[in-house]
Amino acid sequence: MKFTNRLKYFSVGFSIGILFVIFLFKDREFKWSWLPGNRVTNFILDHPIKINSDFNTGINLNGDFSNQIFNTLINGDVNFSKSDTEGSIKKYIIEYNQNTIHIAVSFEDSISQIIKLNEMEFSKENKVNINDENLHMDLKNFKKRIDKKEIKLSQNFLCELDQLKIDRAIFSDSLEFESVKWKLSKAYVKPHPYFILSNKIEGLTYYVLIEESSGKIRLKSIQLKNNIDSDYHLADELFKIEC
Repeated sequence: MKFTNRLKYFSVGFSIGILFVIFLFKDREFKWSWLPGNRVTNFILDHPIKINSDFNTGINLNGDFSNQIFNTLINGDVNFSKSDTEGSIKKYIIEYNQNTIHIAVSFEDSISQIIKLNEMEFSKENKVNINDENLHMDLKNFKKRIDKKEIKLSQNFLCELDQLKIDRAIFSDSLEFESVKWKLSKAYVKPHPYFILSNKIEGLTYYVLIEESSGKIRLKSIQLKNNIDSDYHLADELFKIEC
């Protein structure tokens, strides 16, 4: 067979393969994790992000501000030409739509620090401070992250649902929740982080412990939130997992 004919067959097969991949992944957000920029943003998202809110008073770290930061980290591109990657503390410039983040990253200490968002400054120096507060993912982006994964109900969770007389069907297809209890969660535990979520079922507030893996969310435990119980007591009860 002539080379030109082989090239035509190869081109047709390659084109069909591309169309198949596009059809298969059209509803998914997909990023090549091995690309340098994605490796940087994935590292940042997988480890604590610090911010000095006292440096810029009047900023509410939750809601819109957190949404701006995490939208940029999740969807943005690292501008390496403007970044400073020399030294033990790197400073990266990450851009998405109209937002630009300046962020210091310590790969040795597995931590990063927000220096600037657009014109709002939070530090004059390229450094990280472990004593500053954590900036947590906004609820909208966290729900997107959870919704992409398959929900699994552990035997302990099913047992507790039966004890609390909660219909299993509520958790069979999706996971609904009102907030994430970040201070009670173990968001950066390796290999699988744990999160405590708050949800209302028939007017009552419940705390739910979930474990996140690469493709699944495992529901581990559920407890009724009583007014007399402190959040930390409930968190201890959730982590016992002893139904």
